[in-house]
Amino acid sequence: MHKSRGLSASALKYYALIAMTIDHFAWYFVSTYSWLGQVMHIIGRTVIPIMCALLVEGFYKTRNIKKYVLRMAVFALISWIPYFMFQFARLPFFVIAGRIVIDKNLFVAQSVIYTLTLSLLMLVVLHSKIKKPVKVILVILLFALTYVGDWGIYAPLLVLVFDKFRGDFKRQAISVCFLGLVLWPVLLITLYGMAVTNLSDSLSRIFFQMTTPLALIPLYFYNEKRENVKFKFINKWIFYIYYPVHLLVLVELRFGIGAIVNNFLVQLK
Repeated sequence: MHKSRGLSASALKYYALIAMTIDHFAWYFVSTYSWLGQVMHIIGRTVIPIMCALLVEGFYKTRNIKKYVLRMAVFALISWIPYFMFQFARLPFFVIAGRIVIDKNLFVAQSVIYTLTLSLLMLVVLHSKIKKPVKVILVILLFALTYVGDWGIYAPLLVLVFDKFRGDFKRQAISVCFLGLVLWPVLLITLYGMAVTNLSDSLSRIFFQMTTPLALIPLYFYNEKRENVKFKFINKWIFYIYYPVHLLVLVELRFGIGAIVNNFLVQLK
């Protein structure tokens, strides 16, 4: 639905950056089960639908899909270690008997850029002219690979919805509500093993995870415009650069990157 005075893709992107930062800050510095923590995480839940919607728009509007995929893949790689450090507060290496060993969690803790890169590749496959059996196999494989990424298989499901019903906000909204309110909590409990032993804590965790459909509010006002030409370069690259940098800044604020590195160096001695 075109709204000339609505939100451009750049406006949605900056909103997503701010909401993501609020969410990540809350994981480190605010109790998840406090009212403030819940509010901050609810704000953060609106990010992934917006990212997926913009990914689909980028797929259709990019002038060079190969460069788009390559750019996503490169920054997924760049964000790999910062995301690991954000998740585990340590370097992805440790020392055993004087030998440096790679932490196995490095391969099962991938950032949202990794997940979105696979989702973009899924779109490329779906819209390609390759034979249907091969297409099905590749899509299933890409879905499976997203399991270890941030937001897991939920992100490519959102991408499918925004692609399938592109231009039809009503159907997008119905599908996003179904995914967020029904399918996503089921996946969290069954596929991702969210604990349900403590009913109160579990309800708090599941509640804010179910608020992703709130992203439909800013998405409703998307006016299909991209960005101001004057700031095109900044708008194009800010998310890629900001994502790994803000993770490292949060790690520094909470633990001190120097302390983490020094701890590793002590192990080498």
